Amino acid sequence: MRGNNIKKTEDVEKMLTIIESDFMRKYINEHTDSNYTLIYKYLTHSDIIAPGKRNERQGIEKNHLNYLSLDAMEEMEKRGQKFETAHQTCIAVSDTFCEKLGMPVGRGDQRYIEQYADVYLVNDTLEYFEIDYTKKIFEKLGKMPNNWKFDEYRLNLDKDSAVTKINLTYAAHGVGTARDVEFHKLRRSLFRNDRIMFLIENKGNLQNNVFILLSKNPVFYTILGIKNDKWLKVAEEDIRRKEYALSKENKISAAEVVDRRQQSAWRKKLAEEMMNYTINEYEVFCPLTYITVNYENAGTLFRASHIKRYADCSDQEKFDINNGILMCANADALFDKHLITISDEGEIIFSELIKNDRVLINKLLLTQPVFKDILNAERLHYLEEHRKVFAEKEQRRLSGNIEYYEDDDDGDIGGDIFTLAEESEKYTYE
Repeated sequence: MRGNNIKKTEDVEKMLTIIESDFMRKYINEHTDSNYTLIYKYLTHSDIIAPGKRNERQGIEKNHLNYLSLDAMEEMEKRGQKFETAHQTCIAVSDTFCEKLGMPVGRGDQRYIEQYADVYLVNDTLEYFEIDYTKKIFEKLGKMPNNWKFDEYRLNLDKDSAVTKINLTYAAHGVGTARDVEFHKLRRSLFRNDRIMFLIENKGNLQNNVFILLSKNPVFYTILGIKNDKWLKVAEEDIRRKEYALSKENKISAAEVVDRRQQSAWRKKLAEEMMNYTINEYEVFCPLTYITVNYENAGTLFRASHIKRYADCSDQEKFDINNGILMCANADALFDKHLITISDEGEIIFSELIKNDRVLINKLLLTQPVFKDILNAERLHYLEEHRKVFAEKEQRRLSGNIEYYEDDDDGDIGGDIFTLAEESEKYTYE
């Protein structure tokens, strides 16, 4: 659990681009005398509470707390991705967590964190972590756990405050034990690849605070058909802090800064979506070519390709993750220029210009159907639009009335396209 999975930052400006809580962002801006450390991670199989995952004596159907149906998990295993087993029941955190609170570092007796800091759940990040939403996910995925007492897992939040004070225990492998009643209930709704954040506030000689914030993986919203615009609001606030400087230098217009910064956040959401369909941490793959990489190490190999052309989109459509597919650069180049499209059945449709070039198609790895799990109803709707444009361009290409190398870039996001608008991310790995 050490390594690239757990990140930290002490840069307040960076925190404000990550935290999806109106209360917490306001709190940080109003309490400027404190020092803050944000420790955050995507939840792994090992972090998940024991009743939500399999052990070595159980089958993959016991992997309840991920966003995959049994069919999807079986398909992944056919592709050689073996689901791990784990006994660990705590959420791994870094040594920095202990150091910042003045706690002993390393394994030892259980430590009650509330003896070192006041611990709070941040209420406005918990809406979709209520057990009723978790139950809906189970129903949608067709894998309802036996013997779960849903009524007993309802959170008892402080309705008169923006935060709820809780107990929290540091055990051998991290935080969270059955002693921590509210946190223990909450963990019944923490799925693999959801993100957990621990914001540590050091207040000098005063009692420290630990704020626990959560955000759902974008697949959650797709499965339930719920709109998620919190992350976009965060991106917009970040834009306002940077657009003036860039536009003042005449490098880029303020309006273009807005679009490109938002697209960057959108690209990350597409990567988070694809992380659900792999086993290793931060691993993503192209659903057309099945090229697989660690996104943190080699994410620039991938593009966030719009399905409906960016220039034709409404503001909502521009940043709807279902209007995008994370692709390797070669596939994106063809998809962006409408030299390929995708059928409702997930088959790749090739332009007459390249369909008979089997050597090219084989070298580009475009020989398999598209990964079917991404083809939800919303994406299929956008793909219908893509096929219409494909058909129009194909007709003109074959009539000789169009240059098929035309420059019709729709603003899709790759490695360099938004360089001016986005600073390099400077993570510190534990």
